[in-house]
Amino acid sequence: MITLEDLRRLDLFDDLGDTELEEWRAVAQQREAALGDVLVEQGEVPPGTLLLLEGTAQSTMLEGETEEPVGRQEAPTWMGAIAVLAKDPLPVRMQATSACRVGIIPGEDFRRLALAHPAVHARVMRQVAP
Repeated sequence: MITLEDLRRLDLFDDLGDTELEEWRAVAQQREAALGDVLVEQGEVPPGTLLLLEGTAQSTMLEGETEEPVGRQEAPTWMGAIAVLAKDPLPVRMQATSACRVGIIPGEDFRRLALAHPAVHARVMRQVAP
């Protein structure tokens, strides 16, 4: 079960009080991932924003037979929010590089709550490079 304390560790929610954070916790779904599990495949729209609560993950760009690592995520962090907001496919594969505990905020819920909580929306939008 995902707790308020789990969410409080994520900078995405830094500007929210407990009442607002509870709205996010209520829709968060927990998933366990083993080393090597694909969290989201490149070219797919993520099922929601991923909250990496424990563990590490690797972002890899796939081109034919070539795999190019492009990023490493270490808990606590969040991933895929821009693609979820835009309803766009993820340009990379997200894969667990250790055992992970992941929260998923389903796409529709994430879009609704991000618009209801402008501080969260603004934090996501700051990640968009010009």
